[in-house]
Amino acid sequence: MRHTLFSMLLCWLLLARLASAEPTAIAVIYPNLPEPYHSVFADIVRGIQSGTRLEVKEYLLSNDGEAGALPSFLAKGHYSALVVLGQRTLDTVQALGLKIPIVAGAVKIAPEQNPNVTAISLSAAPDRLFDLVRTFTPQTKRVHVVYDPVRQGWLIALARQAAAERGLTLVTYEAQDLRGTAQRYSELFNSNFGPGNALWLPSEDNVGQEALLAEVLEQIWRRGWPAFSSNPGLVKRGMLFALYPDNRAMGASLAKLAAQRIADAKATAAVLPVTDLLTAVNLRTADHLNIQFSAEQRQGFNLVFPEP
Repeated sequence: MRHTLFSMLLCWLLLARLASAEPTAIAVIYPNLPEPYHSVFADIVRGIQSGTRLEVKEYLLSNDGEAGALPSFLAKGHYSALVVLGQRTLDTVQALGLKIPIVAGAVKIAPEQNPNVTAISLSAAPDRLFDLVRTFTPQTKRVHVVYDPVRQGWLIALARQAAAERGLTLVTYEAQDLRGTAQRYSELFNSNFGPGNALWLPSEDNVGQEALLAEVLEQIWRRGWPAFSSNPGLVKRGMLFALYPDNRAMGASLAKLAAQRIADAKATAAVLPVTDLLTAVNLRTADHLNIQFSAEQRQGFNLVFPEP
C-alpha cells in the first residue's frame, strides 16, 4: 500500500512538472525572397513541420539581412532549437551570439570554417552521385573534379572514399579563383586519359563565369564525357544528370537534426551533404552518349530535358 501511494505521488509530481513546464517550439528563420525562392523555402518549412511534433514558428528575415525584430521574436518564444535557411540568414543569426542549438539548411559552408554549426549543405552526397554515374555509364573509370580546397575540401574527402568503394578513380584539381579554375580545366581537357572519363561539377561556383561554363559544357559534349552536378539548370544546358535537393524531405531531415541537438546540445556539430535527392536527366545528352534508359529508370526521373 505504501509503495502504491509513493508511486502515485511520484506520477502526480511528474505530471505537475510537465504541466508547468514552458512550451517548446522550433523557430524556422528564412529570408523573405521573391519567387521562385520563396516557394523553395516554403517547401522546406513544410518538411520541417512534418518531421517534428514540436510547434514550428516561422520568421521571415528582411532582404537586407538585418536582424530587425528577430531578437524580440526569439525573446518572446520558448524555442528549443533554431532552424535557419540560407547563408545570409545563418550569418545574421550567428552574429546574435545565441545559446540555442542552431541547425542550418540550404547553405554552402565548410565545417572547418563553421565548427559549431550543424547543417545540411546544398551539395549532393558523393556516394549517391557515383552510384548513378556507375548505373548510367558502367564504363566510367575516372571522375575528374575541379574544386576549391577551402570551401569543398570536406566534400572531396567524402568523395574519395565513395569513389574508392565503387572502384572509381577520383582525379582532383585544386583551384581557388577564376584564373586557377580556367587553368585547371585547360590542363584537364588538354590531357589524354583514354576512355572511361566523367566530369563532376560540385558547384557552378567552381566555374564562376558564363564564358568558362559554356566552354566546359562544349568540351564535355565534344569528348562524349558524362557530366553531372547538383544543379538541374546545368542538365538543361547539356550535362547528363543532376541530383538536387528534395526540399520537403530535406526539411524533415533538418527537423530530425534539430531533435538530436535538443536531446544533446553538446553533440558534435557536423556539415552533411544532402541525401534527400531528386533526379534530373538530359535525354538528348543520353542519346549522344549512347545511353539507353529502361522504362523503370525513366519513371524515376523527376525532371527530364529537353522538356516534352
